[in-house]
Amino acid sequence: MSSFQSWLLIMSLRLTEGCQNFWRQFTLKMREERGDVPGWTKIFGYYMKKPPAMKLRAFLTVAS
Repeated sequence: MSSFQSWLLIMSLRLTEGCQNFWRQFTLKMREERGDVPGWTKIFGYYMKKPPAMKLRAFLTVAS
């Protein structure tokens, strides 16, 4: 069981790192095309710094 948990942890960390790298490249590409960062990327960055309950509330507001 502990080997499965360590594998799961490693995979989640790799996935998180991959998402962060993708997001970083995507925002750089958006800056190159438009010269600035769109408002929704600023909003996303703002909410990623907030507590989990606030992130969930923001997601549910956008999803509805």
